[in-house]
Amino acid sequence: MKRVVLVAVGSQGDVEPCLALGRGLIDAGWSVRLGALAPFGARAAALGLEFHSLGELPARFRASRRRRPTFSGVLGRVLFWSVYQRLLAGYLPAFEEVCRGADVIVHTGLAFPAYHLAESRGIPCAALSFVPGAATAAFAHPLFAGERLSFGPRRNLASYAVEQQLMTQSTARLVAPWRRRLGLAPVARGRLRAHRWEHTDALLCAVSPALLPRPADWGPRVHQTGFLHAVDAPPRPELRAFLDADDAPVYVGFGSMTARDGERTAQAVAVALGRLGLRGVLARGWGGLAPERAPHLCVVDDVPHGWLFERVRAVVHHGGAGTTAAALRAGRVSVVVPFDYDQRFWARLLAERGLGPAPLPREQLDANTLERRLRSALETPSYAAHLAPLAGALRHEDGVREAIRVLESLVEPRSRGA
Repeated sequence: MKRVVLVAVGSQGDVEPCLALGRGLIDAGWSVRLGALAPFGARAAALGLEFHSLGELPARFRASRRRRPTFSGVLGRVLFWSVYQRLLAGYLPAFEEVCRGADVIVHTGLAFPAYHLAESRGIPCAALSFVPGAATAAFAHPLFAGERLSFGPRRNLASYAVEQQLMTQSTARLVAPWRRRLGLAPVARGRLRAHRWEHTDALLCAVSPALLPRPADWGPRVHQTGFLHAVDAPPRPELRAFLDADDAPVYVGFGSMTARDGERTAQAVAVALGRLGLRGVLARGWGGLAPERAPHLCVVDDVPHGWLFERVRAVVHHGGAGTTAAALRAGRVSVVVPFDYDQRFWARLLAERGLGPAPLPREQLDANTLERRLRSALETPSYAAHLAPLAGALRHEDGVREAIRVLESLVEPRSRGA
């Protein structure tokens, strides 16, 4: 039986697609082990995946009243990688443990050093990206997008080079001794970016071509699989009861994003929905979104997006790739309140494709602005008209099956050679 190891560092948006892929691989006859942060162990076990903890969730990413700097844009990415290289030191030994016995390693972006383990063991390695992370002249790297998706061909390509250089250079001092311990030859710092790509057999870009057509300058090792939609857990009875009691509500949730003003945000949401005569399902998330009790609100913790979004009128969210994909697949209009990372990219993309209103900047979020955006989202017929064919295309897409096809192609030639 072929064994794949999935290594995912990050929050729910990084892990849920890996769980979907892992479950699909099990159904296809693979043995699957997932390495992720400890809070995801129970979810992995419920889906039948072997789980190896990479450690606890770092305190800096839990709910906090302190102002957190942005991690997008050039300065934000410099700051992010300076922070992350300190966390990575604790992950490298865990990467070694979780990857033992693998026939192929699949890693997400923050787990990129796992490719060195594949090199040391002579096995194939695939990178898994939930954003269009392969360099292209067509649009800027999603972590650098702001008011525009593109800055022109040269600057677009440069944005990918900057991100990849920050990634490899900021972690070089940790990777060099680790490679020695793995019995690998040293790599000159100036070659680290190229070396990573030389030892990556495939890049699985888990983004739908129906939403973002494949750029002409992506090479053959970039495989645009389509979204890896999460495997839904059963909804809680109280949520079912709330949905059955009256008209379809609006979903509001900001995932793993944290903010100092969670109480104020929650009250703004409650007021805006009340003014519009709408009910709401509010997901607490890592930011602790929990308003005062009100009959038109249902506050939940973990909630199955795929199941729920087909039962709501609209989705107010932070613009994470997974939540965006789930809303599009359900054919529901999004009001995106981007916080950080790649969220401005998805927010801007939806607006430019005519799939929803313009993004609502987080610092401008209050009852008045949310009321106006929601009214626009629900009363603009063209949004629903553009969403319907895209939703149909996404429902017929099978990103998990396509990703498995690519992984099979990586392992089979080596199996025949053995």
